[in-house]
Amino acid sequence: MSKFRFILKYIKPLIFLLVAILFLAIVFVVAQLVIPIISGNIIDYIEEMATSDSIDTILTTISQNILFIVLLIVFSIILQYLFEFLSSYFVQSLVKKFRDDLYTKYNKLAIKDLDSRNKGDLLLREINDIENISNGLIGGFKQFYQGIISIIVIFVIMFYLNWLLAMVIVLITPLSIYISYFIAKKCNKYFKLQASSSGKLSSFSLESLNNLIINKTYNFEDNRNFNFQKLDKELYKCGQKAQFYSTWINPTTRFLNNITYCFVLLLGAFMIVYSDAFIGLGLTLSVGGLQALLVYANSYAKPFNDISATVTELQNAFASFNRVYEILTLDDEVNNGKELLNDDINELVLKNVDFSYDQNKKIIDSLSFNLNKGQRISIVGKTGCGKTTIINLIMGFYKIQNGEILINNKNLYSLNIDKFRENIAMVLQDTWIFNGTVKENIAFGSDIIDENLIIEAAKKAQADNFIRNLKNGYDTLISDNSGLSIGEMQLICIARAILKNPNFVILDEATSNIDALTEDKVTKAFDKLLKHKTSIVIAHRLPTIKNSDLIIVLDSGKIIESGNHEQLIKNKGYYYQLYNSQYE
Repeated sequence: MSKFRFILKYIKPLIFLLVAILFLAIVFVVAQLVIPIISGNIIDYIEEMATSDSIDTILTTISQNILFIVLLIVFSIILQYLFEFLSSYFVQSLVKKFRDDLYTKYNKLAIKDLDSRNKGDLLLREINDIENISNGLIGGFKQFYQGIISIIVIFVIMFYLNWLLAMVIVLITPLSIYISYFIAKKCNKYFKLQASSSGKLSSFSLESLNNLIINKTYNFEDNRNFNFQKLDKELYKCGQKAQFYSTWINPTTRFLNNITYCFVLLLGAFMIVYSDAFIGLGLTLSVGGLQALLVYANSYAKPFNDISATVTELQNAFASFNRVYEILTLDDEVNNGKELLNDDINELVLKNVDFSYDQNKKIIDSLSFNLNKGQRISIVGKTGCGKTTIINLIMGFYKIQNGEILINNKNLYSLNIDKFRENIAMVLQDTWIFNGTVKENIAFGSDIIDENLIIEAAKKAQADNFIRNLKNGYDTLISDNSGLSIGEMQLICIARAILKNPNFVILDEATSNIDALTEDKVTKAFDKLLKHKTSIVIAHRLPTIKNSDLIIVLDSGKIIESGNHEQLIKNKGYYYQLYNSQYE
């Protein structure tokens, strides 16, 4: 029921379109199903010609009936075209809404929910699973909609023509339905496994493509090929079983329907030959009437056959819908805070903060420090000591277990997190360049469109020279694989942060991919940029943080040393050893 209500929410805005589709389906189905009655009457008229003197009158009647059939055919075709058009519009509108909402949901989810899932699998849900839903809806929706109407109309007509033969046809139908249901239930689990295996394979492929150089460097291609084939074999087995079991439905129901057809033909012929025996039951049957009933017997079975023929697509679509539904029903990033910062970030305080990604290992342990406006704090320590985790906590990507994070003496979680993040610019170790011009990449996240300011930001980031050497300068189209070096892409990201001109800056290994000469220039640019601004810098290369007001040395989530560069060198502790080891 929860899934039904979920789908109903998407259908509600299109309810009038759905009613129109239903009306068209009813009219064109009735128009098509009246034709066998008229055809049966024509057969009876032809039979009557052998014993009647009014041949001209009968021929006129036959001609009129044939003309009426032609008009019904044309009318039903026109209505069916409209039905197909509106049905496709309805389905694509639903699918577009699903796709839009799924992409929006990815952007609204908490980082912790995204980090716990394979990126390849998330991509597969947005592309492949949505496509499966589309195919299932286009095939299944129309067959179900049109089929149910056909079943009801044929049922009424058959009972009107001959209730006994109608009962024979209807009584055999539940057996056909039960067999379809039984087989569908059997193969449903294989479609679920197929969708899951497809997600694993897609994630594995994306991972391999992103790390192709590493695979080749370590001669690991054979191992990756083996693992890929293992996952692919798992997908093959699930897919083969799902397809095999689903294909049993159609031939099984067709077999039962053909048996029904033969039985109706036999009983109908018996009723015509021994018509006097059935008069007492109020049953009469002509040759034309039997012909019409035989057509309806096939027509009555056809919707069931059509529906059973789409079981594969429907099962696949339902398995994909469950995967999309799983993401769409996840909670958005919690942002219960209503308070707004009425000023710049003047003070950041961490008090006895504890955090762990799981209960077995504490990442941050009773961490406390103060950062005032205009100060620069640098955090150093060995890999895995919790440096980047601190940034994730300050940004509100993860929630602390104990302690407090205060912004201008307000609890971080009482603030409107979106408005809070508007005050911050981040430059990370991993660069992100999207498909667009250099100018657009630098201006990303900023309202500034003044080209002079964009160029000025690039100059401060030491990126202007190499940008001007590109084919079209600042209007050159670039992407992650457009031939720019990692260092050049990082300079563009730094220019992006400089252009935003925030009051709070976070640099997480921001100069890690830049050569020493460029690093020196960028460090000087940052010194100018960060003056009178609040900032947190994470760096492995310690010369870049010498001008920090406070340097925090972390080990296993705890502060083991703190002070400015001169103090820490004088103390000759862990920082002193780390600093000298880099120079050595």
